[in-house]
Formats: sequence, structure tokens, C-alpha cells
Amino acid sequence: MTGFQPFEFDSIATYAGVAAILDGNTVLVTTNGGRTLSRHAAACAPSDISGAAAVAVTGPKRLALLCAGEAAAGSVDKTVYISTDLGARWTKAGSPPRGGDPVSIVGTAGHLVVSAASGGSFLYYSVNGARWSTAYFAGDGGTGFADLGFTTESDGVVVHGPVHTDGTAGGFPGQLLLTSDGGAKWHVVRF
Repeated sequence: MTGFQPFEFDSIATYAGVAAILDGNTVLVTTNGGRTLSRHAAACAPSDISGAAAVAVTGPKRLALLCAGEAAAGSVDKTVYISTDLGARWTKAGSPPRGGDPVSIVGTAGHLVVSAASGGSFLYYSVNGARWSTAYFAGDGGTGFADLGFTTESDGVVVHGPVHTDGTAGGFPGQLLLTSDGGAKWHVVRF
């Protein structure tokens, strides 16, 4: 799979005193502010040719890993792996829909959200990582999302079409989206 270049990959995630850093196909984990690091191989399978795309800390000992591979015409295979021991062992959970290049994964103990963008912008949702649904779609040419995250176990926020310059000359919407159900549904905030 030559030429697959995602928008950006999330390379660090934090939650409740735990930080996970994606370094290529290695996940570095610290629970003490970086004084010590545990190094674990990402669980991406050989079919995930591009390898690890993003990591999320979803609880005091839980991680979620998003792997990517087999890109074609605005779609990419995505696989999510879960760890309940801070990355020492991984279990394949499931696969979000193929639409869009993967950008990020975030979650809480009970919810996972993956963002992707290509011909459109997608937020995919899962309760356990096994079954996925499209929680939000914008047919916007793939402007994408920024700053996807949760503020509580069920409340989340993301910026759709992040504005990179004043005046939005590029036509980016710069919309704030919120969820109050763990990411199953998102709505645009009107100011």
C-alpha cells in the first residue's frame, strides 16, 4: 500500500494519571509523569500495512489502539485492539467502517469514537469496540476533525473542519460538536 498518508495521527493520550505515546509501532506508557516508561509492541496485524494510527487511554489500566491498512479510493481498513493491562497484551475488538483515512481514537470505559476523513468527515462509535456505527457524517470533501475528546464519561467535544487561518478562506466550517451520550450522537453548537 504505497502512498497512504493520513491527515495526522494522534501520538499521545492521557487519562487519570496515565499517558500513552505512540512511537511508530510501539506504545510507550507511563503512570508516573514520565519518570519511567513501559514499552509494548502495538498489536497491529500484518494486514494493517500502515500500522498503528492512534492510541487512547480509556481507563486507569485500559488502552485502545487504532490500526490502519489496505487503503483504496477514500477508504481504509481500520482495526481496534483493546488492552486491559496498559498495553502488555492486546485483544482484537473489531473494525470501524472503511470510509475515510483514520485520524484519531478516543474513549472512556464504556465508549469509543474514531474520527476519519477523506471525501467526507466521519465519526464512528462503538460501545465495546466490536460493533461500530456512523455517529456523524459530513459530506464536506474531508475537512476532518480536531481536538476530539471527552470531558466526562459521557460528554465529548470535537471541532469539525478546524479553521487554520482567520477568515476561513479555505471554507472550513470551524463548527463545535458536542455529545452527551458517549459519542453515539453528535450535534452542532450554534453560537
